[in-house]
Amino acid sequence: AYTDRDSGMVVIDSICYDALPDPGEWQDAKLPLSRLVRWTLDPSDPSQPASKQALSSACLDHPTLNPFVRSVRHSHIFSVLRVDGAPRGLHAANVGAGSEGKWQCGVGEFCSPPVFLPKLDGQSEDDGYLATMIY
Repeated sequence: AYTDRDSGMVVIDSICYDALPDPGEWQDAKLPLSRLVRWTLDPSDPSQPASKQALSSACLDHPTLNPFVRSVRHSHIFSVLRVDGAPRGLHAANVGAGSEGKWQCGVGEFCSPPVFLPKLDGQSEDDGYLATMIY
C-alpha cells in the first residue's frame, strides 16, 4: 500500500476472493477464485467508497513486492499462481504496462509463496530474483 503523492489517494493491492464458503462447509468446499485487485480510496472523504480495479484474471495468492517499493508507487507484483486450486506456479504482473508473465511447476509439484530478492546493483524495480520452494 502507498499514498499517491500527486492525488493523495491511498492505493492498496490485495488478493480478493470471489466468495468464501460458510465455515462449516470449508472442508468439503472447492477453493474460491482469488484475484489480484487494486483498491483506491480518498482519505479526505471517508464517505466515498473505495474503487476496485482488477489487475489480473489469473487465480492468485500470496502477493509480494520488491521490498524497496513496499510503501511507494510500484508496478511489479509477484504471486503464487493457483491451477485447479493448488499452488502450481508463479505469476508476475507489471501493472504499469498491463502485462503478465506465468511459470508453472512440473507435474505433481507445488510451490511456496515467492520471495523477491533484489539485486544489490539493481537498475529497475523488477531487477532481482524470485525465489520459491518446490515440493
